[in-house]
Amino acid sequence: MTQLNPPLWLYIPELNAYGLAHFVENHGLEHHLYWTVFMDNGEIWTLPNNRVRAGYNNTLDRHEKNRDNGKSTQ
Repeated sequence: MTQLNPPLWLYIPELNAYGLAHFVENHGLEHHLYWTVFMDNGEIWTLPNNRVRAGYNNTLDRHEKNRDNGKSTQ
């Protein structure tokens, strides 16, 4: 288990919400990474790699997308 410092913003499509990933677990070559994400409502989720997406990051010019047409909401 690795603590992320600073935490990373991740988007969880099934919850349609963002959260901060504080930990990542690697279970080996044949498995997904597992992200421990702290949500704004206080819930804590541990999700495999295929259930999370990279969140927004202004430094990398990666902004939130409008879910209807895929255009940036800058």
